[in-house]
Amino acid sequence: YWPAMLLSAGVPLPTEIFVHGYLTIAGQKISKSLGNVIDPIALAEEFGSDSLRYYLLRRFPAADDGDFTRSGLIRTHNSELADQLGNLLSRVEALVGKYYDGIVPAAGAPEAIDTALIAKAEQVPAQVRAALDNFQLHNAAAAVWELIAEANRYIVTIEPWKLAKERSDPNVEARIASCLYNLVELLRLAAGWSHAFIPESSTRILERIGVAPAAAPFAEFGWGRYPAGTKLEGGPPLFPKREIDTT
Repeated sequence: YWPAMLLSAGVPLPTEIFVHGYLTIAGQKISKSLGNVIDPIALAEEFGSDSLRYYLLRRFPAADDGDFTRSGLIRTHNSELADQLGNLLSRVEALVGKYYDGIVPAAGAPEAIDTALIAKAEQVPAQVRAALDNFQLHNAAAAVWELIAEANRYIVTIEPWKLAKERSDPNVEARIASCLYNLVELLRLAAGWSHAFIPESSTRILERIGVAPAAAPFAEFGWGRYPAGTKLEGGPPLFPKREIDTT
């Protein structure tokens, strides 16, 4: 109908049309007659609009149909938003608070593990842009979350809480400082690149690490631009975990 109306109005036709898929529930289409309608506003109020938005964009390829479940929403919220991104933010804030009084230290000379993390981060913008250009929103989100998962592996591998027992060694101190600076910088980048998926949460992350969201457009999110010496604001868990239900 739309192309026909454009033709009748003398408006040039589009050269490309994106056709999205449909959400189903228990394999059935959502309809009032079946009584399986879910109120998205109520879901957003219950789980937060970012959690709902992320679940729909991450779990359902835009051109395919997908089966919606509350349990799937809760699992995605817990495993990816709470356990990965939210937990990373909380751990980094706690470590910077404990060892540097909340002031982000400057990074020292990078080691191989740092270089690998930085290289992975530098690949993300192109991956996100390519996915968005092809309407593959789920792949764009996946690229950011793969980096977040890498950051969680990075902190577990370095174990700055163990290194802190030997902080009198200047080399050890530099290693702790580099680790924590890199993690704060990665949080800044992840927040910027995920803004389209979780806008409210990404803004809160930037605020908590002392970055003004309005001054941090996507194009400026290159590695190493976070200012060392910035005070972290801290705060409650970004994504409180939810109890799994079977519906």
